[in-house]
Amino acid sequence: GTPKSLLGIDKPRIEQRGSRIFLYWTIGGDASDVIAYQIDLRSDSDSDWRQFDGYVTHSPSEIHFRQELTNLETNKHYYVKISAIDQSRRILAMSEATSFTVHCQGIMDEGIRLVWNWPDEEDRKCEPYFLITGYQNGIPFAERVAGEQRQFIFQKAVPGEWHVEMRAGNRAGTGPSSVPVNLQSTSKVSSKGLRVLRSICDPRVDFWCRSPDENYDIAISHHPNEEQFIIISLALLARYWLSSIDSALA
Repeated sequence: GTPKSLLGIDKPRIEQRGSRIFLYWTIGGDASDVIAYQIDLRSDSDSDWRQFDGYVTHSPSEIHFRQELTNLETNKHYYVKISAIDQSRRILAMSEATSFTVHCQGIMDEGIRLVWNWPDEEDRKCEPYFLITGYQNGIPFAERVAGEQRQFIFQKAVPGEWHVEMRAGNRAGTGPSSVPVNLQSTSKVSSKGLRVLRSICDPRVDFWCRSPDENYDIAISHHPNEEQFIIISLALLARYWLSSIDSALA
């Protein structure tokens, strides 16, 4: 038969968006034995490489991958490399190392901030994460968020209809979806600059108290540095599905 091409990982690429750092890499060749990818980081002050936040699961249909790098120090120089591993955690291929420095950047884009509550009992070895899915003006989106995060910002978001669901997951799989959140966002700015962030359910103003066919306008608050966000609280929503997801991931 035709010989299989050797697995290779291109030199990874770093992109900084505001205060967030994203790592991108592309693979080529035979990836049939790949089960996951390991990210290793090292700063100028480190003598050894350290593994970053568990493993990134391999998707057989994908050759391009992305992972957000968190908890990095500003104005520090880092090196990062990617390794492909098999079921036995054996390294099948390794990329060249890419170097980068974390800089402070002004946040200029508008966005929608999604905020949720979640207990911290999850074992990091289980590689917890959150999966955010839905539609914005009829266009589907999906975002995977690291398990230690409790918020996510949709950058360059435009006003319109939003339908959002969340699921918690780990290496064993994902739990059930949250109750869908349906809302209508506009570019209105509150005259008092108040943020919409509540822990008490008030059907007059809180979207999670309303039926799916009802819409309401969310006021966008003024950030001290002129950044504008829509603040969405899912505190009560999270409580509704905590128990079922906990049992699913136990």
